[in-house]
Amino acid sequence: LTNRYIKCWGKAENGQLGNGSTTGNSSQNNQTTPVYVSGITNAINISAGFQESCAVLDNGSVNCWGAGFGTTPVNISSDIQNAIQVSTWADQAVVLDNGSIIVRDNNGNIEYIPGISNAIQVSHDTNTSCAVLDNGSIACWGAGGSGQLGNGWENNENTPVFVSNINNAKQVSTFEGHTCAALSDGTVKCWGAGGYGQLGNGATNNQNVPVSVTVIE
Repeated sequence: LTNRYIKCWGKAENGQLGNGSTTGNSSQNNQTTPVYVSGITNAINISAGFQESCAVLDNGSVNCWGAGFGTTPVNISSDIQNAIQVSTWADQAVVLDNGSIIVRDNNGNIEYIPGISNAIQVSHDTNTSCAVLDNGSIACWGAGGSGQLGNGWENNENTPVFVSNINNAKQVSTFEGHTCAALSDGTVKCWGAGGYGQLGNGATNNQNVPVSVTVIE
């Protein structure tokens, strides 16, 4: 919100609304209207995950709530004091103001991602992560069996590899085997699993390099 408060809605059973409750306003225990997240008045970035949500605050810390954290926001690590963006899906990937990326696992362990010092945004799901770098390129790591790393192969990679033929990315999102990027010219490219048409290129096969999404204007 413009006042840097946060509102959440949807499932409530794991405290992922952040309002101190595990119940919603519907008979299915969902929250059908937005409610304020408790105690946050200075958020600059937010990410909703599987059963948890997280926010970067203007002091550079990261607060999360929901599964593994509780019904109200908690600081996930006193060692994180210079965050600018977070992406959560059970684990939390965090971009720091020096361009590096750290990942905090659900046991609280923190690991720096090697070889990245100029990230501006990261997207993180259960098995794959991708980051936009300040030169417009994208680096991905993790599971690559469906081609979702975008480097022309279907291999898993435990260190970042560059996505082929992208040098003008503005934002990236990866989820369940496929990845998409918004480019500076207003177009979108996707790669990885395509069996349900999720690459948007008129086909239903996997792609291990980026393909253009048809007619986005």
